[in-house]
Amino acid sequence: MDRTINHGMSPGCPAVLALFAVLATGGCDSALFDFRVFDDLKDDTWVASTGVPEGLDARFYGVAIAGGGEVNRDGASFFVAGRNQDGFGQLVFDANGNLDETFYLISQVSSDPPVQALAVDVVMAADPDSARTGFAVAAGGTPQAPQQTIIALLDSNTDELITQGLVLPGPQLVDGLAFGTTNVAPSGGRNIVAVRDTLLSVLHSLDTTPVAVSCTHGRDDSLSVVVGEFAAASAMQEIAVGLSQAGGPGTVLVLEGQVVSAAGGANCFEDGVRSALATVSAPGGESDFGAVMTTGDFDNSGGLDLAVAAPNANAVYVYLNVDTSSALPTPIQLTTPPGAGEFGRVLAAGNLDGMAGDELVVTAPGTTRDGEANAGAAHVYEFSAGGFGQPQLLGDSEPEAEHRFGQAAAVVPFGSTREILVVGADREVFTYFRTRPDDADVRHNRQ
Repeated sequence: MDRTINHGMSPGCPAVLALFAVLATGGCDSALFDFRVFDDLKDDTWVASTGVPEGLDARFYGVAIAGGGEVNRDGASFFVAGRNQDGFGQLVFDANGNLDETFYLISQVSSDPPVQALAVDVVMAADPDSARTGFAVAAGGTPQAPQQTIIALLDSNTDELITQGLVLPGPQLVDGLAFGTTNVAPSGGRNIVAVRDTLLSVLHSLDTTPVAVSCTHGRDDSLSVVVGEFAAASAMQEIAVGLSQAGGPGTVLVLEGQVVSAAGGANCFEDGVRSALATVSAPGGESDFGAVMTTGDFDNSGGLDLAVAAPNANAVYVYLNVDTSSALPTPIQLTTPPGAGEFGRVLAAGNLDGMAGDELVVTAPGTTRDGEANAGAAHVYEFSAGGFGQPQLLGDSEPEAEHRFGQAAAVVPFGSTREILVVGADREVFTYFRTRPDDADVRHNRQ
């Protein structure tokens, strides 16, 4: 499926349709929209579909996607991973939408013991304040039981693999990864936060000599992590960690980074000394609540909103304007679309339409479509009138069994003023572009 598709909506349809809207029944006056059919896209939206870059193993390509936040180019650059010992494809679109692609091999990362594989479940994260993308690799041993876990970096601006890996203490596999600026170090600065089994680890002072600190969070397993301004009065960012407990519901803990270094390898929390700023319990008792998280400003209020998924339960919750100095807001539960499977497997957020507020992207790769099991789907939500309305549906126009559209997704910069959506499927990547009303229509400039 190595193809590129680039179509516009019929000129007879009005330009007032919502972001990524495409008519489900074919009529321009329909109230329902459907983005499955690439041949009938909105007039200011187009999509490119690309296969596996030549030189990479095709078997598991498309399971993770990330791209740095401050890209010094007119177009876009992001990385697509497979689940094996091979490497990453880098997809670069110029300002006119023309594609250039290359690849990097895992063997290029320098470490002792030698790097030999990605983590079993590929973990990648983009730094929103730089062009760096981090990913976890296993060194020595086996991918399931390495001697060492390492964070390696890719750079979207230089198109290079930063080959010196950043070593995490201990052999535990990485479950979640995030960039941010916390108070884990007295001087602040950029951090990489990793959750691994029962550990919370932070690599700080990244611009000098990286230093790693860890503490034990006391739950059975780590699920995911995000970093953001969860305490409005703080000058630094805080860490939100999704954790599981055997036989019980999942939990999200929000904490200051300083508790990690203060614990000095012991339990992160100590009664009366170190504690979580907030505890978010699974509203429906979901055991995998916190398995996936993302942040954004969906209601355009200026506050930080937190989206939390429990994909095994097909549940996604959104907490608006989280501020740990006051009571947590009552969550909004998104209505699970009919037939959705693994709803919330990936969450992504960004300003895709150039209007006020971020959109929330929720993928469901286990969705059956047109009778094809696990064909997959993704849903784009906008906040309006106090809630999230009917989402726009994305998916392959020709559903295929086990295609798992939505097994990966990311919002990445396109130039300095726009963002685009990238969705991964089995051996295929879909990149959705939208031109704003005041932009030249790049579709007409493609080679």
